[in-house]
Amino acid sequence: MIEGVKNIIFDYSGTLRDDLDWTFAITMRVFEKLGRKPISLEEYRNQMCLPYMNFYVKYFPNVGQKRIDSPFLRAWMKSASRPRDSIAVFARLWNCWRDGPST
Repeated sequence: MIEGVKNIIFDYSGTLRDDLDWTFAITMRVFEKLGRKPISLEEYRNQMCLPYMNFYVKYFPNVGQKRIDSPFLRAWMKSASRPRDSIAVFARLWNCWRDGPST
C-alpha cells in the first residue's frame, strides 16, 4: 500500500477529467511505435471502447497487451499535460505492472 492513502479513484476517460485530446495523442504515439499510420480523431471517438484492448485488437490483432501498454505508459509519463497529483500513484502502478505481482 501507499502510506497515508486510503482511497484511489481511477478516472475512466472523461469522468473527472476531459482527456480526449490527451489520450488520443498518446494512442497515436502507440500507433507510431507499432508502425501503423494514425487514425482520425473521429475514428478514435467512434472505435475507442473499454476494456481498451478491445480497441487495440481491431488495429493490432497480433500484438499482446504488454506491447501496447509499454509505449502508452512511457508516453503518458512524458506527457506535459498529465495530472500532476497522480504521479506517485502512477509510479506505484507502473512498478507493479513492470515487476508483476509480489508475494
